[in-house]
Amino acid sequence: MRGSPTSVMPNVRVQAGGGVSARAQDYARDKVLALSRCCPGPVPFARVRLTRSHDPSVPTPALVQVNLEVTGTEVRAQAAAPTFTEAVDLVQDRLRERLRRLARTSRNRHGAEPRGVPTPRGALPAEEPRVVRHKTYAPERVTPEEAAFDMELMDYDFFLFRDATTDQDSVVFRDATGQPRLVRMRPAGVSPTPFPLAGAAAPRLTVGEAVRRLETTGDRFVFFADTRTGRGHVVYRRYDGRYGLISPVR
Repeated sequence: MRGSPTSVMPNVRVQAGGGVSARAQDYARDKVLALSRCCPGPVPFARVRLTRSHDPSVPTPALVQVNLEVTGTEVRAQAAAPTFTEAVDLVQDRLRERLRRLARTSRNRHGAEPRGVPTPRGALPAEEPRVVRHKTYAPERVTPEEAAFDMELMDYDFFLFRDATTDQDSVVFRDATGQPRLVRMRPAGVSPTPFPLAGAAAPRLTVGEAVRRLETTGDRFVFFADTRTGRGHVVYRRYDGRYGLISPVR
């Protein structure tokens, strides 16, 4: 992809956890700087995070996450691999494809903040999984098509949003074939959808019940209506095999 060169190089901030070498950090920074030269617009900021799992049961312990700001739109990719060099190369390929998609589209929602989570990768650790991250969000009202677009740009396998056509908390996700599917809180009696609906209404559960369902089914995530608030929440498997929780701000 050939883009417009930028006169100012982006500010690339690299965050590294324990066990990440300076060489791996420099390699990631250089790859991001090279990618910024072919972006479809200015890249004022880039964030790179490198994390190594110390769990011997995780087959791909090197995790790389990159966030770019391109003309007001956030673009994200992540990858896990046996080494950081391999993970960085995978992220670069994924970002390049997302930047091509961004260049092709005329939609540009400035200031939009995607509200999904990355797909967890890796085996479950030997100890009992638990919720180790709780993320709150203020859902933006968007259409399912817009939510699917943001999901692709942000390299998420699912995306939690407020459906502008129904005013319901909803989730769009990629199925096993890579095609988008939609889950609504109350699917019955609402307008037609651009993607196939997956399943029935979201179950009413506590967080503990949702975690147990996630453990039992082995699914990537569970979308549920919280028994206290009635709002849509998601528990999901993180890359390290533990669990995360996303809940809306009231």
